[in-house]
Amino acid sequence: MDHRERAVEQILASFVTDPGPAPIAARQAAIDRCFAGATVEAILDALAREAKGSGPDAEWAAETHKGLLTKSPTSLKITLRRLIVGHGFDIEDALALEYRLTQHVMAGHDFYEGVRAVLVDKDQQPRWDPATLAEVDDAMVETYFAPLGEDELRFV
Repeated sequence: MDHRERAVEQILASFVTDPGPAPIAARQAAIDRCFAGATVEAILDALAREAKGSGPDAEWAAETHKGLLTKSPTSLKITLRRLIVGHGFDIEDALALEYRLTQHVMAGHDFYEGVRAVLVDKDQQPRWDPATLAEVDDAMVETYFAPLGEDELRFV
């Protein structure tokens, strides 16, 4: 290491501090409880139950529940399915799956509707299609995981 590299290392070292425990760590038990469900509906139900309680995580659960209800029902179900399917994937498989999902999402309605509602019209009133979780069935979700054929992301 030459003197310039040492100087940079010394400067960077002067900024090193212990960040302490992550604030979210204190909420880990509630996160584990609320997000243990195998469906988005089960997760929302668990958040609603937590929010009705008098525990220290009730406000967090209420805010999280409320926030999730503003999101695309299709995206919520795709995201949960992605977390389940991709658990344990190595980096290349995870990136390939993410790429596949982005291509299917970009071919759909809700991504552009979200952009319209937040960035273009700024009305914060997206009109999701389908509009409810009940309308998003497993077969619909699986279409987002369909292979792209020749357009798949490949690593050499």
